[in-house]
Amino acid sequence: MINLGTVLTVIFNILLGVLGTAILTTQIMTGKSLSSTGLSLQLKDTGLILWIVLLVVYFWGAKKLWGKTVGGLITNKLTGKK
Repeated sequence: MINLGTVLTVIFNILLGVLGTAILTTQIMTGKSLSSTGLSLQLKDTGLILWIVLLVVYFWGAKKLWGKTVGGLITNKLTGKK
């Protein structure tokens, strides 16, 4: 049986880790907000490298610093676990 906490962690990690860093990278590389780029992610060349670096920092850095990913921490707060 699938655990609700695991599902929530995966959802938060995808939203914050993958999509969030892609949006942040687009804003850094273009200097524009996502809405002004027509909701298109512009991850070419340097942007793609920056996105990969941010993904590594998001997942590996958070795991090293807090022992869990940010999605796992949010899930634990929502479900009341420590």
